[in-house]
Amino acid sequence: MSRLPSLKRLSVEQYPSEKKWIGRLFSSLNSFFTQVYLTLNGNIEFGSNIKAQIKEFTFDVDNTPYPVKFVSDIGKPQGLVVISVSEIAGNPSPVTSAVYIDWSYSSGFVYINNITGLSASKKYLVRVLVI
Repeated sequence: MSRLPSLKRLSVEQYPSEKKWIGRLFSSLNSFFTQVYLTLNGNIEFGSNIKAQIKEFTFDVDNTPYPVKFVSDIGKPQGLVVISVSEIAGNPSPVTSAVYIDWSYSSGFVYINNITGLSASKKYLVRVLVI
C-alpha cells in the first residue's frame, strides 16, 4: 500500500491580508492535520483507531466447557477472527489444521460455542480479533 504524500502545513504567509486572525486558526488546523496524517500513514491500530477488541484465552480441548464467554468491549460484534493459536507445552507441536470458531453474541457477551481444528488432549493459547 502506498504511503501518503508529504504533509503540507498551512502558513500565515500564504494569506498576508488575513494575518490578524488566521494564525490561530492555522495553528489548530496544522495540529489536527499532523495527527490525522501520522495516524493514516501506517499507524492505524485495532482497538485504538478501529472499533475492535483483541481477546486472549487458554483453551484445554478436553476440559474447557462450552460456551467460553467474555465481555464484548465493542458492543455487538460483526465478526470474530482467529489471530493465532499455539499449543501450551514444553515442546509444542505446530497447529496444522485450520482453526474455526463458532460464536454468538447476547446481552453484552461473546459466546464461543465450538472450536474445531485442535488436537485432543492438548491445551492452547488462543488469540481472537473481535470486530
